[in-house]
Amino acid sequence: MHNKHVFPSIELLNFEGPVLQALKTKKGFVIIDEDKEVVDVLSQKELYEFIFNGLTIIDSRKRSWLWKNESDDVKPNKDLLVKFVGL
Repeated sequence: MHNKHVFPSIELLNFEGPVLQALKTKKGFVIIDEDKEVVDVLSQKELYEFIFNGLTIIDSRKRSWLWKNESDDVKPNKDLLVKFVGL
C-alpha cells in the first residue's frame, strides 16, 4: 500500500486533454504539463501573474504558454479558477 498525497488541482489549459494543470500544495502551485512533468512551482502571486498579467510558462517540450493569448474555450471557468487560486 502506498501513501499518495492528493492535492486540489485545476486544468489551466485543455486542448482535448490537459496541457497545463496546477496542483495546490503547501509549497505553492505545482505546474504539470501534458507529459506529467513538473515544469514550475509558482507562488499565489506568480500564478495570478500567469493568469492575468502575461507571465509565460515553458513546458517540458519547450513550448511557451501565455495564458491571455489562449482561447477562452480551453480555459477553466473563471469563478472556479479564482476560487482555486484563492483570490
